[in-house]
Amino acid sequence: RFDDMRGHVKCLVEQRLRGDEEGCQERPTERQPTPMLSERERNLLSAAYKASLAPRRSALKAISKIICKEENEGNLDKITCATKYSMTLKAEAEGICCELLGMVQQLVLQTEGSEHIVFYHKMQGDYYRHLAEILEGTA
Repeated sequence: RFDDMRGHVKCLVEQRLRGDEEGCQERPTERQPTPMLSERERNLLSAAYKASLAPRRSALKAISKIICKEENEGNLDKITCATKYSMTLKAEAEGICCELLGMVQQLVLQTEGSEHIVFYHKMQGDYYRHLAEILEGTA
């Protein structure tokens, strides 16, 4: 069982790097203060979520092009199939973004030191942009 946020973050990073979609079943306790992540841990967190989101964003861009092409050719079956898959990818990508944004918000609120806070705010900005692109359909 996890007794702190650091254990939860490590579990999430490991699962994102493995491509495990199950996610951590256990959550950190609310009473424990969030320890500051080391620079290495912060970079691993960032890299893991980027590696998890990047293929979905690329796939969404490719599917968008396919849908446009098939619309021009009038292939409704292919459009329907591509649209369904696009919706699945959007839901997965949105979940990844929201999961990270929630975690980073906790880290921002409980972290001291301007370097750490700036790093987390940059991550928030990046993932809000990704989320907007995904929801807007320009991922």
